Amino acid sequence: MTRYAPLWQQNSTYPAAVDRGLLSTLWPASGSTGAAAATVNNTMNVSIAPGTAAVALASSAGTALCRWDAAEVVTLTAAPPSGSSRIDLVVLQVRDAALDAGSNNDFIFQAIAGTVGTPGPGPVPAVPNNAYPVCQIQVNGGVANLNGATVTDRRSQLASPAVYGKIYQAGAQTLPNGGMTVLNLDTVDVDTLGMFRPASHGLAVPAAGFWLAVSRFEANYSSSNIRMFYETWVNGASSGRSGDFNTYTAVNFAQTFTTVLHLNRGDLVDLRGWHAAPSATVQTGFTSTFLALALLGTG
Repeated sequence: MTRYAPLWQQNSTYPAAVDRGLLSTLWPASGSTGAAAATVNNTMNVSIAPGTAAVALASSAGTALCRWDAAEVVTLTAAPPSGSSRIDLVVLQVRDAALDAGSNNDFIFQAIAGTVGTPGPGPVPAVPNNAYPVCQIQVNGGVANLNGATVTDRRSQLASPAVYGKIYQAGAQTLPNGGMTVLNLDTVDVDTLGMFRPASHGLAVPAAGFWLAVSRFEANYSSSNIRMFYETWVNGASSGRSGDFNTYTAVNFAQTFTTVLHLNRGDLVDLRGWHAAPSATVQTGFTSTFLALALLGTG
């Protein structure tokens, strides 16, 4: 059985805090895959299946990534007297000198005994700093083992890193009459993987897959008899009409459009507008004219 050290805890080249900064960017919240807990028949033991857990550390110390390839077993303390009960908490605890000033450089699984109550249990123990809750177990009084004990799963899903970008237009732009014109999206609202391409006013896709595309275009027209539309373009070609509008009076046009696109790595997505009116001024701001892409799944 191998219990891997939290990734990565190099201690000779550079501090582990450097890698924890990377891991906290990928997994800012604690979570796990695997690590299901179950009681062991006729014992006071709890077995935690092999798994991977990201543990968000206290005091903005980053995230530790922990992996183990065989079941871990934790032994709970003896049951309280008959007629009473308690709730124990099983956690994965990260330990090293930078976190707890101790001599260890590892992680362990441990059970924290709850407060005994008569007849009902006291409160569930708090999760310690630099620990990840796996499960909680009600330990009834006067029993010799955990057979039939209530086990409550405390795990949360280890989320995939978020891939999301949103850019909007902050600078003024007047659209020419007729012809598709690139909207000058020039400011980043959110960009988790550096997708923004300022020269192209668009977002470059970092991975092939299905992408949620949300866009909005707002413009002011001071004249009447207007027809306009805008489109989402991929690699210089239209992916389909996003919004279409006709009016016979001066108006502030606004349309929002949501679609799913299958995109390839490196594809460039931008917005383009067309109108037939003497004057069209793009309305600026992160809620007025914007493009947002979010990865739904690779493939």
